[in-house]
Amino acid sequence: MKKKNIIDAKKHFKFKWDDKVILIADDLKVNFILLQAMLEETQANILWVKNGKQALDECTTNESIDLVLMDYNMPEMNGYEATVKIKSFRNNLPVISHSSCSVGTPEFENISATCDDYIVRPICKDSLLTKIEKYLNNAHINL
Repeated sequence: MKKKNIIDAKKHFKFKWDDKVILIADDLKVNFILLQAMLEETQANILWVKNGKQALDECTTNESIDLVLMDYNMPEMNGYEATVKIKSFRNNLPVISHSSCSVGTPEFENISATCDDYIVRPICKDSLLTKIEKYLNNAHINL
């Protein structure tokens, strides 16, 4: 019964991140469009890069980025390499991996060792928003 009350209470809140910048790193446009749609109601400012090298470059030059959603498998530089390099100079920048890697695989171990958190595809919108909220530390806005 208690769990149901928590779930019902969440329906009355909206995430509002209009002052936040979220970088989505994914080489597949369909994944970007899906994540962008999931984040639309939050009013977050969304940036998109298509590989780990571009993610690294963006995090190097754009200090306004508040959080990164990082795919693991990308061309030029994968998400693991990009995250290691980003964390070397922006250690406090939250990086959440979004991947189809299975628990127990070497890819998953790399993600666990470098990223602050992860979400496995297929992505549940509520889980994604809750994870992001955890790292952005914003208050909910009551509807």
